[in-house]
Amino acid sequence: MIYFRLNRPVQVALIGAALAAPGCYLSHGEDDQSDVRDGRDGRDARDDGDVFVVDDVPDSAEIPDARDTEPDDFVVDMAPPPNCDDTETATLTARGVEAATNYGVGEVVLNAPAIGPDELLSCWTYPCVEVVPDGGVGTVSDITPYADRTVRFRYSYPTMSYGEVVHFEIRWRIECRDPDAFRETTVVGSAWACRDDAFRIQITGSFGECPSVIDVAPMPMARNGSTSNTPSPDSLALRAVPVPGGAFRLRAFGPESTRSFRWVASGGKLRMVSDAEAIFQPDDDAGLCMVQVAAFTRTGVSIQVFRRRRG
Repeated sequence: MIYFRLNRPVQVALIGAALAAPGCYLSHGEDDQSDVRDGRDGRDARDDGDVFVVDDVPDSAEIPDARDTEPDDFVVDMAPPPNCDDTETATLTARGVEAATNYGVGEVVLNAPAIGPDELLSCWTYPCVEVVPDGGVGTVSDITPYADRTVRFRYSYPTMSYGEVVHFEIRWRIECRDPDAFRETTVVGSAWACRDDAFRIQITGSFGECPSVIDVAPMPMARNGSTSNTPSPDSLALRAVPVPGGAFRLRAFGPESTRSFRWVASGGKLRMVSDAEAIFQPDDDAGLCMVQVAAFTRTGVSIQVFRRRRG
């Protein structure tokens, strides 16, 4: 008998052709049954030298088609809302992120240390955050999520005057769970809008960051020395804004009947910008700095005082 050594690709090709032919395992010797058995046993033999193995190939009908199989059902567990008790300590903080002549952009952050980072913060009606200016002055728009537990909003008020301060009520609604039911709670905070020293609209987190009245406007002093307990429209307002270098920009707001202003400073240097505006630079060694402004009106004189005490 002559044996031929065939490489593996040729062997596989020949085996495939043999399996496709009918009776491929039958021998036509004297004992057909023995030959059939020997042929079947040969398929289970392992590769040994020049003898190679033919493993059974399953019929193609027995191989499942991936297109006929259905994917296993799965369930995505949503993060649960926080406990309602955990929202009671939540607070809101606001700050400005962009200032422009006609608008300002503010940022609101929800501070909720009792609420875990994996708990779902949602609400029943979107957006979950409302920013409402007092009196409906100006326009709030573009309330959008910016980062985790952070939103930003845009406030437009082109006609806002210097010294005007607008207060916002911020409401952040959160869905929470009680032991027997779900409900919605609201975290309330505040923000303010005002013009800065560059006459841009800025959003702040506290009223003190805006130019504010230094002293409550007193009653004007009548020329005849009489006084009245009734507030007068001739009252003077003085507002101050810190500027770089430790100085202050002061601006006087008098009534329409104001004829002129008179400025007097002590404990520092006063540089006039206009009749109603000045830059005050306190002296480094002055314990008390003061600027006094008087507005002369048709009914008398109204006075305001700006004070700064060191130490």
